[in-house]
Amino acid sequence: MAIGETPTATEGPTTTEALTATMTEATTTTEAATTTATEATTTTEAATTTATEATTTTEAATTTATEATITAEVTTATPTPESAPMPDQTPHQTSDPTRTPPLAAGASGEPLSIGEVAERTGLSVHALRFYEREGLLVGPVARTSGGRRRYSAIDVDWLQICVKLRESGMPLADLKRFAELVRRGPGNEAERLALLDGHRRRVDAQIQALEECRSLIAWKVGVYAEHLDRGRAGGLWDPTA
Repeated sequence: MAIGETPTATEGPTTTEALTATMTEATTTTEAATTTATEATTTTEAATTTATEATTTTEAATTTATEATITAEVTTATPTPESAPMPDQTPHQTSDPTRTPPLAAGASGEPLSIGEVAERTGLSVHALRFYEREGLLVGPVARTSGGRRRYSAIDVDWLQICVKLRESGMPLADLKRFAELVRRGPGNEAERLALLDGHRRRVDAQIQALEECRSLIAWKVGVYAEHLDRGRAGGLWDPTA
């Protein structure tokens, strides 16, 4: 071996160090790939969570919109005839036995279609389906062999009562409870009375509050009318004066 040459034996450790460096780089690459995959999974989970939250928000908005639609429709529904019987009484029973109440169904008592009931009650077809789905009726609605709904006189009478209860502010939960009690039949009249009496007291309170509002409005109308009649309306309640 010539003077100044590097011994061949030293090449072994150098090769081992190179292999070690290569393995270290491979490990680093694998860790980077694992990190990328983890980040991708996290992004996917976040996207899934966002989509789920969006779906939940949409469903909640749909439910709220449905209830709002039903409430709006009830406030413009057709009034209940004074002689209409209570469905939790004997069918078509009235306080005056000498009076014959009009049939809520067809002229001869035949069942009505959902469109005909919508026209008679002021509720939309959508609202009628909602009432049935939410258990707000006193019995199952009959159907034809083709699956079309056929409403009886008792169904229509009950729906007209529901219209008035909702129009006067009865919550859907209370109306559902009342319908459930009626479906059970005799034996829970005291509970029905308590429910209706509680609603009557709330309506009385609303009427009193409205009467107070009406009195104030009537007084202000009188004040303005008097001043205008006398030609002294200028400067009436002028905060800039």
